[in-house]
Amino acid sequence: MSTHPPTTYTGPSAATMMSTHTLAAEIIARAHDEHAVLDAEELALLKEFCSNPTSLEHKKMLLQKTDLLDREDQQPGDKAKEKGSLVGYVIAVSVGGREVLGEGEVEMLRGWFGA
Repeated sequence: MSTHPPTTYTGPSAATMMSTHTLAAEIIARAHDEHAVLDAEELALLKEFCSNPTSLEHKKMLLQKTDLLDREDQQPGDKAKEKGSLVGYVIAVSVGGREVLGEGEVEMLRGWFGA
């Protein structure tokens, strides 16, 4: 999130990774190097999301507790984009009905997180 220094990630853009369904693989592959896709706070949020990715209530709770819940006059993910939260964006657009992470990607992340 924008309250922390940005990571030095230099790989494919977030849009490319989401459209090609390589976001989870990139997060995992780069998690422990200087070019991480996500910082520790974003990884923690992603882990919480992956623990119950199909529950609308759970997703809304995560967005609310991280102050990323969009107002009614916003598009899904607008607040997350404003605050620089890739994971918040993934969750918010999921609330809006668009799944950025496929079931296989969520399962890959859950396995990596040890869930």
